[in-house]
Amino acid sequence: MKRCFKGAITLLLIFSSQSALAEQINQQLENLKLQISHDPTCQKSLGNLLSEQDLNVLKANIAKNPACKEIQNTLDAEARLSKLEKDLADLKSRIESETASYQSLAMEVSRLRKDLTGQQPNEIASTSSNTSDQTAAKSPITYIPGTGIIFDLGGQAKLMMGAKISLLALETNQRTYSQVNPIIVLPTVPVNNFNLTARQSIVQIAFQGNLIGDFTPAVVTSFTFSNNIASETYNFAPLVAYGELSNKEWKFAAGLQFDVFLPRDPSMIPQSLLVYSGNPGAYRAQLRVEHYIKPSDDFQTTLQFAISDPIASQLPDNPNNPQVLEDNGFPNFEGRVNFSFGKPEELLGSRKLAPFEIALSGVIGQIRQVTTINQSTIKANDLTVWGTGIDTNLLFNERSGFKGEFYVGQALKEYGGNALQVFNPVNLVPTKGFGGWGELYYYFNDTLHLHVGYGIDSVNQNTISPYGINNNQTVFTNLVWNINSQIQISNELDYRKTGYLHYGNRDAWVFYSEILFRL
Repeated sequence: MKRCFKGAITLLLIFSSQSALAEQINQQLENLKLQISHDPTCQKSLGNLLSEQDLNVLKANIAKNPACKEIQNTLDAEARLSKLEKDLADLKSRIESETASYQSLAMEVSRLRKDLTGQQPNEIASTSSNTSDQTAAKSPITYIPGTGIIFDLGGQAKLMMGAKISLLALETNQRTYSQVNPIIVLPTVPVNNFNLTARQSIVQIAFQGNLIGDFTPAVVTSFTFSNNIASETYNFAPLVAYGELSNKEWKFAAGLQFDVFLPRDPSMIPQSLLVYSGNPGAYRAQLRVEHYIKPSDDFQTTLQFAISDPIASQLPDNPNNPQVLEDNGFPNFEGRVNFSFGKPEELLGSRKLAPFEIALSGVIGQIRQVTTINQSTIKANDLTVWGTGIDTNLLFNERSGFKGEFYVGQALKEYGGNALQVFNPVNLVPTKGFGGWGELYYYFNDTLHLHVGYGIDSVNQNTISPYGINNNQTVFTNLVWNINSQIQISNELDYRKTGYLHYGNRDAWVFYSEILFRL
């Protein structure tokens, strides 16, 4: 029955289309005869041919008759006009398609910048503006302030380059590790510190290729000016560098990427965010697959799975317990399922978020700890790494919301958890604990927003060194002002407290002030 109904509908559409076309041709024929009636010479020369009811035959007779030259000139002009209008429409469609590709790639890099800095993506120039169309038509190079430069390589292929230059000043009333990117408060006598650094500056390069089947190939790279978040020297090292194939339902990626395990981050100025203070998740080499299931505009499920390197690329060693961490011949396995409820909305601050998201994630793997003295190995210990967690984002309204994470697990030092510890060197038990963070945020307008949050890592005392860290906590608040898409000024105040089994609690106030310039 359904097949017959579809067939009837198809025939009706064909009949309607043919009827409309016939009516259009008859109208053109009548218009042409009206033009001839205003040219007595041509009308007399054609004679009985004027009764012809076939438009193409009448046009052919006019073309062969010298007395109808004026009419023919008019027909030629109309044909040229029709062709130019079609060419213009095709050109406009191509420009709009290419500009949309520009914007898609720009938003991907802008999203990456958000993941790297904890700040929201910049507002992208409207694709419908005449200026954008004219720029795209005139030049293969497009500049979007605050996002970067886009080079049109032909077809859908694009190359994008962007950068952010950060000048960060921070003042503390107690020595921290590290001084340029506080993670823990050291158990030393109180001492003030001041640092001015540009190590959080980032250079980004992204490439989008032409379609391979229905998959879009891309390469995304981002380079920072330090080789790990605790480094106090300048370097130029990759933060992420991966290639991917993606379409609306699938994504396959390989390279240096963000962890699948608990990827959500708080909005903070320091690049360390709340690592080892309730916020697991780092960067590592991995092979990843993602699948997007979207039965309606109001609901989407994202499935993620990765085979990962057990050793992170951007996390520091514990200064109180020097050790060598390495893989023991097996990769780690990470998985996550994210549920998004409600249609994503355009919000203040150029954000686009669903009203509610909640995700479950986990990691399982192994790691080997090796302690050496005078180049002689004295102890090696294989440890099981595991963790499970939940992360969420909830919008109260277009201005405010809540986001956060909670986790439990063991030996998660390489994932930014368990307060920088892996195991108890006395009984060789892996460090066990829990942690999490939560943040409330409020957008006064598109350019000014406030964030307040708290994070904690808490560990089992029997699973750490007698001189180990029992807990590590951070309270933060910051105010971010985007003067425009290229200049941002931010200020943040943190209260950090680190609890030691042997030394007791050590706390510090940390004030950050950052000026950020985006290409």
